[in-house]
Amino acid sequence: MDEPGTASIRDRRQLIDRLNRVICGLAVLAGSVAILAGNPTGGCILVGVGVAVFVNLVAGWLGASQSVSGNLLAGIAWATVVGLAVPTGLGVDAPAVILLPAVPAIAIFVSGSRSAVAWVAICMATAFVLYGLTVEDLLPDRVMVAEVRRRMQVVSILGSVLVVGATVLAYEAS
Repeated sequence: MDEPGTASIRDRRQLIDRLNRVICGLAVLAGSVAILAGNPTGGCILVGVGVAVFVNLVAGWLGASQSVSGNLLAGIAWATVVGLAVPTGLGVDAPAVILLPAVPAIAIFVSGSRSAVAWVAICMATAFVLYGLTVEDLLPDRVMVAEVRRRMQVVSILGSVLVVGATVLAYEAS
């Protein structure tokens, strides 16, 4: 029997599987919508995330380590945020940055507390780097117009709620 507050390896594997399925579907759907809405860069990043998560899903089916699979999922989430924030030149003002807190949440539910501590440190360092990009204006152009930025902020908020909600619901279901 597991200690209170911990999930068995089988339960965590089911959680990883569910999260991979939900995130893969959402990423491909959001990427397709972004491409159709005229944002090919963001759309391609999101479709790429869907493909990466699908590869992680297949790796889990083939017996990949739960810790590796969970950290890969957190890494994909982190790379998505950075991939959407840096090219816009908005730094901490990028709408995707709101998803950064979901990365350690995914790590703690899927891979455990040691992974979560590492991802907290990585995400905090990322926030400082993005702040530096914002303050120093190291990136040449801010390519996002106000109307698109507003829409992306709403999509980011909805995405954040969905990712955290899906993580918690998948954890509770296992």
